[in-house]
Amino acid sequence: MESLGGNSSIIDRSVAQAMAFGYYWYVTGVYAISEPAAYHLSELIENHAYDTYNKYLTEHEEMLKSMPVPDIARKYYIEDNPFLFDLFCTVKVVSLRSSLALPGLDDEVGLAGSR
Repeated sequence: MESLGGNSSIIDRSVAQAMAFGYYWYVTGVYAISEPAAYHLSELIENHAYDTYNKYLTEHEEMLKSMPVPDIARKYYIEDNPFLFDLFCTVKVVSLRSSLALPGLDDEVGLAGSR
């Protein structure tokens, strides 16, 4: 979001940092009283974040695809450790292969001969 101008104002950055600080201590207090309530609160926040980002991606898909890759993403995935992207994208397939051990699974997911 920063590459789209989300951090251009000092006021925006300050409010975001203050909210994150307050949220951290609020959840810490809730956790001290009730661990399940704190985990449920975190789950609600994560679900809301997913829904918000998913809606944004859906509504602005063409614009985002037409934009160049942000420098910070290029640095993170290519220059710092180019294997992180491969690892992230193949975890699900590796997990399936190791947990199911079904014959022909590699053929179904397109990994025949990749061992």
